[in-house]
Amino acid sequence: MATVQVAASTDDADQYGTGGMALTGTVIKTYASGADASKYHGGYRFTLAIPKGATILTAFPSFYVYNTGFDDANFDMYFEKGASPATFTTSANNLTGRSLTTASVAWVENSVAAAGAGWFNGASLVTPLQEVVNAYTTTTVVLITKAKTGAGNFGVYAYDQAGNVSGAKLTVTYSEATPSAWFTLQLIKGGFANRK
Repeated sequence: MATVQVAASTDDADQYGTGGMALTGTVIKTYASGADASKYHGGYRFTLAIPKGATILTAFPSFYVYNTGFDDANFDMYFEKGASPATFTTSANNLTGRSLTTASVAWVENSVAAAGAGWFNGASLVTPLQEVVNAYTTTTVVLITKAKTGAGNFGVYAYDQAGNVSGAKLTVTYSEATPSAWFTLQLIKGGFANRK
């Protein structure tokens, strides 16, 4: 099992519905709205090496929800589909403009922090992360929280809050693909030794 955390100011960001980017705030916002122009979307980048073809067993994000007034989750979670997604920039639409997985996972839950501010685990990300590692060996992964249409404001602490003690985390367990029986037999028999 590996748990990784955002590691730089440019490893998390939010995007306003009209495309504007914020990289240095202390809170990452994912705000649902009835109008696309009023939504906020969140992005999180993690350094995480997973070999192509691995089987994802578990995967989930952890967020520090800082305020019970901003704890209504209403968004879809995607990964960027690539081997080593870059850090975030101030270019317009730098979250939603990325190449995202076809698969996504919805997290719809009111009052996530009803008992008070703190760490909370999100919905399982196995399906969209599996789509990424089916195609690539990863060195970094980017998680996008894309606001739905409706209501729900969700705010979590960012890397830039108090020395990154509360920046977002991603926990993943996986098993690596095993060689085929034929390939293993050839190795045992020395079947590849004299190939040029």
